[in-house]
Amino acid sequence: MALALWLAAPRTPWRSRAVRLAVLGLALLLVLPWSLRNVWLYGDPFASGAMRTAVGHIITERSLFSGYFALHFPIVLFKSFVGLFGWMNLFPPVGFYASYLLLGGAASAGLVRATFVDRSRHPVGLVLIVATLSVVAVVVHINLSFTQPQGRYLFPALPAMAILGAVGLQSLPRALCWIGRPVALGLLLGGLNLYALLGIVLPAYHPPLTRDLGSGLRQVYPALVSDLAFSPPSGDFVVTGAAPWILAPADVRAGNFDTLILRMRATLSTIERTGCVVLVTVPASPATTSPLCFAWRADGTPQVMRLDLAAYRPWAGHVTHIRVDPLQSRGEDLRGARLIVEPIQLARRGHPQTSIDQRPARP
Repeated sequence: MALALWLAAPRTPWRSRAVRLAVLGLALLLVLPWSLRNVWLYGDPFASGAMRTAVGHIITERSLFSGYFALHFPIVLFKSFVGLFGWMNLFPPVGFYASYLLLGGAASAGLVRATFVDRSRHPVGLVLIVATLSVVAVVVHINLSFTQPQGRYLFPALPAMAILGAVGLQSLPRALCWIGRPVALGLLLGGLNLYALLGIVLPAYHPPLTRDLGSGLRQVYPALVSDLAFSPPSGDFVVTGAAPWILAPADVRAGNFDTLILRMRATLSTIERTGCVVLVTVPASPATTSPLCFAWRADGTPQVMRLDLAAYRPWAGHVTHIRVDPLQSRGEDLRGARLIVEPIQLARRGHPQTSIDQRPARP
């Protein structure tokens, strides 16, 4: 911002411009210790290269001209920035988003009016716009390698957005400028926030959930995915790579359960597919645990797989995570297929969930 302000004020004396530019030096001084640490540990000041080794399994390379940036990215980024709660699975109604969209549109129209109609151009406004666009550019850069259209990445631009929004609302024609008055704006934003808290978040988490599955059944939920992109409108996943998988924390003793139950649905083809389950145990790792594979059909109909763990040798000791590889590639292009995976269940023999015939497994 200091550099933008320095460039945007050509008539300011050089001494004043140098003082402003010194703020940039202060910012560099603040981040210098962390940058030196990153160079020492990872070889570059931003530690970006370490991402390929630390979280390489969730990297999804794509072009800036990918269709992802045309539709999925802006929609999910906007919803997440405004409010997308829980595990990005609690969605406010359309009217909630429309209120913020109309408010942002009114502020943008006011900025355009102030610039081209009232001709009130100020270098600080240019600095704030550059700051906002810079943050957006960072988010786009992140999503070139990761599927992360999360609104929290835009939070560094909130102060600039707030000032621009206030200026824009105050610059509306007299008949509409009441929108930017503190009382009206405070009531609108306060009401929307109260609705989000009391109408969306609170009912989802209160009263707290109670265990009703019985002692012989454990349900685990996916926490990490690879080569899969979550699609909020439909609540399913879109396959984005050749080796999709889902990782769920389990934290169970293998001796307490002997059946793994998977419920999945995918739109790919009517031919029989192969999926696999890989365990993360202590002290083993996914790379040293042989997979337990199964056959299923990804023809768009719900499928239930009940895998017998009793004869699966790696099923022993303390199991920390369960990884599901739902679709083996066979060299074909899986991208674009849609996949729904319900919570994974672990059951003890004799539980009603295990009464149906087991689905053949191929260790």
